[in-house]
Amino acid sequence: GRSYFSYTPVLGGIKSRFTLGTELHYENQLGSTYDIVNDVAGTSPETGALQSSQIVRSFSTLIFVQAAFDLPSNFLLTIGGSYNRLSYDVTDLIPQDSTHSNYTGEVKFKSDLTPRIGLVKTFNKTMAVHASVSNGFSPPTVFESINGNGTFNRNLGAEKGVNYELGFRGTAMHDRLNFDASVYQMNLTNAILPVYNQYGTASFVNAGALNEKGFELSLFYLIAQDSDKMISLLKPWISYTYTNYKFRNYSKESFDYSNNVPVKADYSGKSVTGVAPGSLNAGVDLEIR
Repeated sequence: GRSYFSYTPVLGGIKSRFTLGTELHYENQLGSTYDIVNDVAGTSPETGALQSSQIVRSFSTLIFVQAAFDLPSNFLLTIGGSYNRLSYDVTDLIPQDSTHSNYTGEVKFKSDLTPRIGLVKTFNKTMAVHASVSNGFSPPTVFESINGNGTFNRNLGAEKGVNYELGFRGTAMHDRLNFDASVYQMNLTNAILPVYNQYGTASFVNAGALNEKGFELSLFYLIAQDSDKMISLLKPWISYTYTNYKFRNYSKESFDYSNNVPVKADYSGKSVTGVAPGSLNAGVDLEIR
């Protein structure tokens, strides 16, 4: 659920906007893990003994506040932040005995305060330059919080990042040409990475960091826009994204099933896998009555 309240006073001749809100999330998951039995050659694996079974209820609370001020000389200042709280209520369905340590209980993650500040300067109502610095965090998922042996990981924390952005946007040629460009850098710490044991099952830990730099550009030109004509809209557009994402202090494990051993690789200084260094998209929006 989400709700917010706004207040728009004029303070000393300065138009202001204050926003206070909250978001609440609840999730209930039932999960079990079993041994895999494959002791007869030529047959498919079968479900073996129960390893773990638990109910995990996650509660997430977000409180956010923002203040915006229309300053002289066409400046807009925005200051805000959010307070984030996450907890898991774990019910271990396997009773305590000599071979199993029941881990029923509540797990509370460290609460995070994530501030943000942004400044926008408008020129002649056709162009604006903006800059911002913001903090963010990404808590571990339920999947990441459950160890490979089915137990709950109480030591895992949230990934954290700081993002810096500078850009400009505007219009030209009687508002027919629109453009938007920005550069950014995000420094990610406490990255959540998998580690493996001698049986090939994975758990997750906070280890490693990334530096993410990039540039984004988008353009479109409004050739036609008239709801009374047969061609009511004709708008070609193009966008380009450049990314330079690098691992920093980043070692990741995988598992060699041929030799039944974990394999550790150091990716520090290398490009982040799965991220294209650049992408170009172009198209035409066409509407016909």
